[in-house]
Amino acid sequence: MANEKANFVLTETDGEVELLPRIPGQRLATETTHLSTFWPVVFDVNRYGAYAGDAIGTALNISSEPPSCYRGDGVNAAGSARVSKVAGNVLYPCIETNGSDAELSLQSNSGLTWTVATDPQWRPMLPTTFKLSSAVTASAWGNADPALTRGAALLLPEATTILTTDSFVATEVKAVVNPVLSQIRTGALAVDIFGPDQIAKNMTKASCATDLLQSSTGTIAAAVMQSAASCVGSVVGGSAAEVIGIVVDGGGALWTQLEGIVRTASMTDDVTFQVTPTDSTDRVGAEIDRALVEPMLGTWTGPVDQPSSSRDYSTVLTLRHDGRTVVGTVEYPELRCSGTLHGAQMAGDVLKIHETITVNGQCVEEVDLELRMDGDKLAYRFGSGRGIGTASLSRVR
Repeated sequence: MANEKANFVLTETDGEVELLPRIPGQRLATETTHLSTFWPVVFDVNRYGAYAGDAIGTALNISSEPPSCYRGDGVNAAGSARVSKVAGNVLYPCIETNGSDAELSLQSNSGLTWTVATDPQWRPMLPTTFKLSSAVTASAWGNADPALTRGAALLLPEATTILTTDSFVATEVKAVVNPVLSQIRTGALAVDIFGPDQIAKNMTKASCATDLLQSSTGTIAAAVMQSAASCVGSVVGGSAAEVIGIVVDGGGALWTQLEGIVRTASMTDDVTFQVTPTDSTDRVGAEIDRALVEPMLGTWTGPVDQPSSSRDYSTVLTLRHDGRTVVGTVEYPELRCSGTLHGAQMAGDVLKIHETITVNGQCVEEVDLELRMDGDKLAYRFGSGRGIGTASLSRVR
């Protein structure tokens, strides 16, 4: 509908409200076969489009708090597994293990819809959702050709996705924004205000959403979101479907706006991280007599010599004894990085300790350091070959 406003009539008979069919023309006219209470309604399509566009823009760029199981240093509470840093924190991973069994849960920190694949393959579980817009998306995914979905998991904005394995080994996890599913959900968001969340269970019948997924080229386009909204209307039915039809036909500016929003929100659309098993001693470290490391304890700083680096930088390293082993913190001010030191082991007079970067600017996230006393200096070393870095650190305190 090209008009800025749409006119229609609601009628009530014996407590039942319905929308009467509209007759084309300049006048507001309806047809009915019975006498009942009725009233005219003017629906401002443009105003609603502006409201929906703003609301969806907020929803697609929303961030969430990490779950209680999430560990910033990547090491799970039991110390049995480690997860590397996820670029942009677009999702929060948690890993639990029981022998060779493992469960990886992923909570989205993005308003887009992602698909997740693992190598080697873990068993994905289809998320359960009671939100209408996400139910449409889950229906499209769950009913799609298995060739499109085999071995992958669906990660929705307000849901947690779980993957399991009974043979936990080092695994690469790849999460990719699915542009078609993101558009299907966005189109549904534009009209789900007219459809109660209680009907989400009926979305398993939304074959039109599956057809969209299987036929789309993946290009971000207003027409995909418009078709997704229309799909919601076909499942909702009744008066709500009539109003959704008005939005679909008359919200041209809305669909164009949503196309732009999805394009912007999709800038970070591909992340890869690793999940690896580790002995608990790798995290908590071996038992170390404090007397052996007493000269190393404290805060040290100095420039790092790394031939392969394109810029000069320094480190600030703090070591302490927790009553059992050595732990600490590390900072690289010029690179805007900081992290934790854990998993200490002694090899002769060398302290070997693992560095995990938790606040990352331009640093490698996982590095093994070797530290030893050299007179009143602390000799610092990591890497090998061209990637080696060394420093002679001075005590700060």
